[in-house]
Amino acid sequence: MVVLNRPSQSLGLTCTTCKDSSTVVVDHVEGNQLCLNCGRVLENVLISEQQEWRNFNTESLGQAGAEKSRVGELNDVWLDGTSSTTFIGGSKKMQHLQNLMTNYDSSDRALKTSFTLLRTIADSLNMRDQVVERSKEILKELNQMGHLRSRSNSLNTLAVLYLACRESSVSRSLRELVIYDRSLTVKELGRAINRLKKVLPNRGNAPTEDVSQLMPRFCSRLNLSNEFMTTCEAIAQKSFVLLTSAHRTTSLAGGIIYLVTRLFFADDSPISISDISQVCGTSTGTIKTTFKELCLYLDKLIPPKHRDKMHNITNIPNTSGKVESSQPGVRSLLTGNFTNF
Repeated sequence: MVVLNRPSQSLGLTCTTCKDSSTVVVDHVEGNQLCLNCGRVLENVLISEQQEWRNFNTESLGQAGAEKSRVGELNDVWLDGTSSTTFIGGSKKMQHLQNLMTNYDSSDRALKTSFTLLRTIADSLNMRDQVVERSKEILKELNQMGHLRSRSNSLNTLAVLYLACRESSVSRSLRELVIYDRSLTVKELGRAINRLKKVLPNRGNAPTEDVSQLMPRFCSRLNLSNEFMTTCEAIAQKSFVLLTSAHRTTSLAGGIIYLVTRLFFADDSPISISDISQVCGTSTGTIKTTFKELCLYLDKLIPPKHRDKMHNITNIPNTSGKVESSQPGVRSLLTGNFTNF
């Protein structure tokens, strides 16, 4: 039994046995008033005066600033229903009918269904609360336009999440999103996003995806150090300007990570190219092709402050791709000889 050690002086309570020398405390768990001296139970049926932990929907997810509310279920600011949500006895069927009649209109029911699916997908993909709230804003806008009922499924919810990620500057690729539902393809999700942009043209002005934004997440999944991640980010920013051919962001990220692992660790790299391929969601062949192109610009890609860490290379090649190093390991690295892999 947990006893909250609060002296009786603040409540003016005394034990009938110990009189003035008593110390009465209140056990809010059991609902009892106890005397610490003799153990007498002064009262065994108490109504707790403490506040209940009933929060708003977002506050119940662990966000800072959660407040205590006395009555009612979890409230969602995106729902239009304003009636009370306190239930009074009755069977489960009656409570369900009361919920349908008083708490949510048809618009709120559609939103609540979409929000439930959104929360399930967001938790599965480990999305931030900021992205979830932006997604709810998009769903609310779709509901006001009358387009939500036909879009309450996994495909369209993932499309909404993609736009919310772009607007929140949270980088997520299409391949990472379709992991939630293996029956969906990247092409299907891309078409759903394009259809959504036609309905919501103002949502199409999202910032472009940057390769450097992918590096922290990919390097973290590969258990690489912050120093390694910083080098990858610096190379990614320069590669955007130097490379002439077009690359997918995930492919370019994979090529950069593979390049830096070869330069940092040489042939003793703890990360294999197959590991990078799995994390980045691209093929090993694409990573090798991107790696070869990056090697042509090593002298411009590697920042001077990071060159002292590249102990696997002595002579950096020029932009023509000619290698002047006499070390076999460096020669195979820069000429694209992958016979050892």
